[in-house]
Amino acid sequence: MVVLLLFNYRVFKKQTLNKINITLDWMAHASEIQDIIVRKKLKFEEVPIIIKYTDYSLSKWQSSSNAFNIAKEMIWYKLFRNK
Repeated sequence: MVVLLLFNYRVFKKQTLNKINITLDWMAHASEIQDIIVRKKLKFEEVPIIIKYTDYSLSKWQSSSNAFNIAKEMIWYKLFRNK
């Protein structure tokens, strides 16, 4: 089985990347980046991509229960980050 997913990558200029300091790990970083973009009003482009997942890569997929851990990290980040 092969699964194809369509996504958009966010593309930044180097000057913009220098304004982003990622502090969260695992998948929480994606939400953190989005939060920084909005808060700092940074410019970016979205480039469409196609990701091809094979049976092997799907077997390595993280469990959906990890979503709780990501949500917990984001709540902690939103409440206690340096503003």
